[in-house]
Amino acid sequence: MRSTNLRPIGSFISSHNPSKVILQGLWKLKITWDESVPCQLHTTWLDYRSNLPKLNTIKFPRHVICPNSSSIQLHGFCDASERAYGAVVYVRSVDAQENCFVNILCAKTRVAPLKQVTIPRLELCGALLLAQLIAKVKESIKIDFDSTHYWCDSQIVICWLKTSPHLLKTFVANRVSQVQSISDPHSWNYVNTRCNPADLLSRGVSPSDLLNSRLWFHGPEWLSDPPSEWPQFLHTTPKIHISDVPERKESVTVLISTENYLSSVISKFSSFSKMRRVFAYIIRFKLKTQRLNEKQLSGSLTPEELDSALIYIVKIVQMSSFSNDYWSLFQTGRVDSKSSLLSLCPFIDSDGLIRVGGRLHNSDYLYDKKHPYILPKNHHLSVTIARTEHQRLKHVGPQGLLASIRERFWPIGGKSLVRKIVRECIPCFRFSLRQEKYLMGSLPRARVTPARPFLSVGVDFAGPFLTKTHKGRNSKTVKAYVALFVCLAVKAIHLEVVSDLTTDCFIAAFRRFTSRRGFCSYIVSDNGTTFVGASKELKQFLLKQECEISERLATDGIKWTFIPPRSPHFGGLWEAAIKTVKHHLKRTIGETRLTFEEFYTVLTQIEACVNSRPLYPLSDDPSDPSPLTPAHFIIGETLTATPDKNWLESPESHLSRFQRLQKIAQHFWDRWSKEYVSHLQHRTKWKENFSQKLQVGTLVLVKEDGLPPLKWRIGRIIKLHPGADNIVRAVTLKTCTGEYKRPVVKLCALPIPDSDSC
Repeated sequence: MRSTNLRPIGSFISSHNPSKVILQGLWKLKITWDESVPCQLHTTWLDYRSNLPKLNTIKFPRHVICPNSSSIQLHGFCDASERAYGAVVYVRSVDAQENCFVNILCAKTRVAPLKQVTIPRLELCGALLLAQLIAKVKESIKIDFDSTHYWCDSQIVICWLKTSPHLLKTFVANRVSQVQSISDPHSWNYVNTRCNPADLLSRGVSPSDLLNSRLWFHGPEWLSDPPSEWPQFLHTTPKIHISDVPERKESVTVLISTENYLSSVISKFSSFSKMRRVFAYIIRFKLKTQRLNEKQLSGSLTPEELDSALIYIVKIVQMSSFSNDYWSLFQTGRVDSKSSLLSLCPFIDSDGLIRVGGRLHNSDYLYDKKHPYILPKNHHLSVTIARTEHQRLKHVGPQGLLASIRERFWPIGGKSLVRKIVRECIPCFRFSLRQEKYLMGSLPRARVTPARPFLSVGVDFAGPFLTKTHKGRNSKTVKAYVALFVCLAVKAIHLEVVSDLTTDCFIAAFRRFTSRRGFCSYIVSDNGTTFVGASKELKQFLLKQECEISERLATDGIKWTFIPPRSPHFGGLWEAAIKTVKHHLKRTIGETRLTFEEFYTVLTQIEACVNSRPLYPLSDDPSDPSPLTPAHFIIGETLTATPDKNWLESPESHLSRFQRLQKIAQHFWDRWSKEYVSHLQHRTKWKENFSQKLQVGTLVLVKEDGLPPLKWRIGRIIKLHPGADNIVRAVTLKTCTGEYKRPVVKLCALPIPDSDSC
């Protein structure tokens, strides 16, 4: 029924508004289709239906604009009540004779929502409805209107529309923002309620009253007069102070950092490609909210959007890092003579970015290569671009990385930047390791204290060596091993041949050693895992038998200690002796297979040769005495003897034969103290006191012999073991397979940068 009686322009809308109110009342009562309507509602409906035929007598002119018009204006009025709000639009035209014609063009109304809303908010909804209605009229009617005027009888709404939305609460701010986007806030004016034709829409009017209403058909009477004769209240500004406006947000004091917020957002990204995509979506959202980009508002990002994001990012960084240079270029076209950009001849391009001027103007290269973007030194954006490019180029070196970056960007201090990126790259670090170093430690007390030979010894194994079971044909080949005992004081060695890697064989060799060389009180050895070139059994021998051997020797008062695993440099003394013995063996027997006795005989001869080597470099002066050798401290002395009373100052005539022998032995120790010990003073390597980078919690790469770098395990240090000089040479670390003790020289601290370094 309603749709058949409504004209498209809504001229009868004021008389049909009661029908909307009746329908809304039915919805509020939740009456079903088979229930009776309440009496009051039924009476209202019958009264409304009886007046509907009178609408047939109302006529509207088809032409709302006078002929030969010289001026055409649009005037819109809005109003609201507790039941409904609406808007009506009039066309005011003036002909050449200054005759004014005002006719209704269209109207629209809506019922108030079921939820209770304040009158000012409903008035604002009416203002939004009026702005949307006039925007639709302008879009539908192809007429150039001279001006557009919006009228409202609420001073609060007028004040809202002339206030920035961010100062208002959400409901009001959203609608004010919409009204301001489709209408000029300065075109809104106040009108008295008596002169507002939209008042008929908000409170409703019967068809009989509508038939005789000049206000509805032609607007207020003053609208037909010249603007100079309009009432004074139309030009009066609402007398409401901004602090008294309702729905206004409370004032909050905020401390704003001087640092650009977007610049701090850039520092949160570790991937340059992700940074570009995020900023591209931000720009797309901004254009979408402003309705400035109707072609591309969804879907995948286009290359143009990514380029726009790059320009936006670079501009933010340049404005924050080169602010003085930027404004100097903008105002004078050149930078200051003390600027770091002076040698690059910078200029500002059409996008407002600083580029390198350079000397390649006449080349055929691309524009970005001839004039790359300038980036600040050590900025997070520069580091991120370099790191992303380094990964894209499959971990290229510094020179190739810098050349690729300069195809489009020119970071200040680019050489140091790319070297830093390559140095801190974990995959690249695995193939260019920088092992930890430390100052060479002081010699142990046993190395610099006069004592009987072999009182303190180091033990090591060599082998296996192949020997024959007997001479002649059909002899079998069996393995034999060499047990080496080296004196820590005078470097004398003792060699024993063992037939098997068992505890019993080693203890038997040790008994033979002590029987001929005397009892020893201190033994130090490798733990069996660092024998280079040895068999698997030999590598595990001392490691597995450590506890049993230590317990059996402890009963004899012998102290046995082990150096850290995988640290042969801790036992350089016996490692050098093993190397010397192997040197003589290879040149003496080569590939010849000897019997056990023959092999043992050769070893004793090699032992004699090694014990005859000088302890320090020889002098060129022929008058110098013969150099000291380990044999000086072995021959002529009982195996259990120790240095007796000092006979060096006693005359020869006062000494017995035994005391003279003791004086000769003490003379050797005197030369040992003056000539050999002083030779040990200087450090042959690790001469600097390197900084101690390893701390508890440091991530390290554990160097494994026989494995490629990519398979080396990563561990975290859980305990440090500093020496007497407070220098850490061994640590305990935790890996995915357990806890281990390792020397520092087998560890490489991972180059993990600090979060504040960029």
